[in-house]
Amino acid sequence: MKAYGYCRYSSSNQNELSIEQQHIELENYAKNHNIEIIKFYDDKAKSGTKDNRENFQNMIKDCKLKQVQAVLVWKTDRFARNTQDSLYYKMKLEKLNIDLISITQPIDTSSPEGNLMYSLLASMDEYYSKNLASNVKRALKYNATQGLSNGRHCSSWL
Repeated sequence: MKAYGYCRYSSSNQNELSIEQQHIELENYAKNHNIEIIKFYDDKAKSGTKDNRENFQNMIKDCKLKQVQAVLVWKTDRFARNTQDSLYYKMKLEKLNIDLISITQPIDTSSPEGNLMYSLLASMDEYYSKNLASNVKRALKYNATQGLSNGRHCSSWL
C-alpha cells in the first residue's frame, strides 16, 4: 500500500521537532504495516481549525492523482480541528478510495460504529480547540484586569 503522510503543528510557539516526531511515528507505523509513504505534506504553525493550509490543500489535490491508497496522520486532530472540515475531507478521500488512517487511534471506518467513532473524535478535536481558546482568552482578560503580564515584561525589552 502507498500513502501520503500529513503532519501539522499549530503555533509558532512550537518547533520543527513536532513535525519531525510525527514523521518518525508515521514512518514506524508504515514500516510495521507494510505501507510505503511516498510523500510527506507538512503545515508548520497552521491551525487545524481552518482548511486553507497550503500543504493540506496540496495533499488533497494530489490525492486526485490516485497514486496512494491511504493518508496517514498521527491523530485526527492533525488532519482537522473543525468537525465539518474533517468529515468533508474524509468523505472526499473516501470517494477516491483513499483511507484516512490515524495511527494512534485505530478506527475501522468500514463499519457504522467506526464512522460514529470518527465523527465523535472530529467533534472532540473541535471542542478541544475551542475550549482551549476560551480558556486562554479568559486568562488573558483576567491578567489584564489585574495588571499582570500577558507576555514579556516591559523590562525585558530594554
